[in-house]
Amino acid sequence: MAHLGARLHASQTTGRRRLAALERAGLIEVTERSGAWPSIRVIFDADEAADVADTYAREGRRRTEPCEDPSHIPALRARNDRR
Repeated sequence: MAHLGARLHASQTTGRRRLAALERAGLIEVTERSGAWPSIRVIFDADEAADVADTYAREGRRRTEPCEDPSHIPALRARNDRR
């Protein structure tokens, strides 16, 4: 969210609000992944965007289970965010 806010020349909170607005409109589909950054897919087709918005309104954000593959490596935080 901090990166998105920075790209918008705004705060992390503004980035989070803008992401939520795009998600409600069906213009992006966010999938939360445990232990990793969320996966964000941009929706370009108007019909698909309407379907994604309906699904989001009924079910909320998509979530996936942690990957059981031993080669799975969780996403690293941004360099300036590591501690």
